Amino acid sequence: MKKNLSLVFAILLALSWYISFDTYYGVPKEFEEHMEQAEAYEKKEIYEDAISEYEKAQACLQNRDIDIDLKIAADYLSMDEENDYVNKMESIIDSYETNEKAVIELCDYYVKNDKVSKAVQILRKENEKQPDNQKINEALDGLKGTYTTIYATYLEMTRIQAGYAAVRTQDGWGIIDSDGTALINTVYEKAGVFGEKIELAPLCKNGNWFYVNSDEHKKLVPDEKYEFLDTFSEGMAVACLDGKYGYLDDALEQQCKFEYESVSSFFNHVAAVKKDGKWAIINDKFQFITDFQYENVAMDEFGYCSIGERIFVKRDGKYQIIDLEGNVISDLKFDDAYPFMQDGQLAAVKNGDKWGFVNKNGELCIDYRYENAKSFTLEFAPVQLMDCWGYIDPKDKMVIPCQFDDATEFYKDGTAAVKSVDQWHMIKLNIYQ
Repeated sequence: MKKNLSLVFAILLALSWYISFDTYYGVPKEFEEHMEQAEAYEKKEIYEDAISEYEKAQACLQNRDIDIDLKIAADYLSMDEENDYVNKMESIIDSYETNEKAVIELCDYYVKNDKVSKAVQILRKENEKQPDNQKINEALDGLKGTYTTIYATYLEMTRIQAGYAAVRTQDGWGIIDSDGTALINTVYEKAGVFGEKIELAPLCKNGNWFYVNSDEHKKLVPDEKYEFLDTFSEGMAVACLDGKYGYLDDALEQQCKFEYESVSSFFNHVAAVKKDGKWAIINDKFQFITDFQYENVAMDEFGYCSIGERIFVKRDGKYQIIDLEGNVISDLKFDDAYPFMQDGQLAAVKNGDKWGFVNKNGELCIDYRYENAKSFTLEFAPVQLMDCWGYIDPKDKMVIPCQFDDATEFYKDGTAAVKSVDQWHMIKLNIYQ
């Protein structure tokens, strides 16, 4: 019995010596030979054979080595086989759990070849899988201000609202969508944009206002001679009759007495109305939330004052923030203000001759240092320095340099209108491509 056990131990020991010898003296030697031969081929620019040797070296290993695969990819690129390079890099990214080196290298390739949007797509995909990967987060952060230019140009252009912008050419006003596609011909005296739920747009021709659908066919024509019709918002549209403002529903029925000197559009079920030189806040039942006590209410170019669930009201020469119930949010006061444009984002406020940014609690988050500013959307805000406009992020980092004559807020699909040399066009952030 002891002899049998001794024989078994002897066989196992011999087998272990064989395995150890093969592992430490056989495979590594063969591996090194293939690696040396591959590098020798590379020096002579014989890349196809170098790739073959690298593959043989990989076959010597129990687990593939990402650095060798990256060398193979680099050799494809050296041969100008760009499709093979991209395919190899994508295979590396999919095959290795620790792949940030390959991700960064492929993204650098795309950036150098003016394919930033592809780099962003890869980084976003990896960021979703590896949200805590610092290198990928840093790379994505470095590209978030890159954009693609949409080259159709106009003399005037509004910000993009509900996916549309009103634009003006020498022939007149029309409407485009956020992709830059023309929807309504630029032949009108005035134009609004399509509503988000009631998809009709107000147009004015020969002094007459009416609503059209996306095929530019008339759908609503009022019997009254209105001097202004606005886009429908929350079921109602601002209208002006005989110099006084009120609201219409989608059947063009008047919803209140036309007695106001000015009004805002409804949003979050509230609006601002002006009478006898003072402003008040009302709800969509036309009940007064506040009385007529304000000197002004901050609005954007479409006449919205309450998008971000806060309203800037002016009293005693200063602006303050109130909520949708009319309650003052903080004691902080401002010389001017731009309305909150997205819930949870910062709003632009002015102190003296400089602009900064506050949150919805009225706390100053970015100090007063800009010549002009508009409020944040998508964590980007237009700001003006040295008479030029660019964009900052909530950390007050300039992510798009000041280079435009004017700029609007970003729409939710990453598009914005910018002005250069008296012409307006659109840009689209690559992170939304």
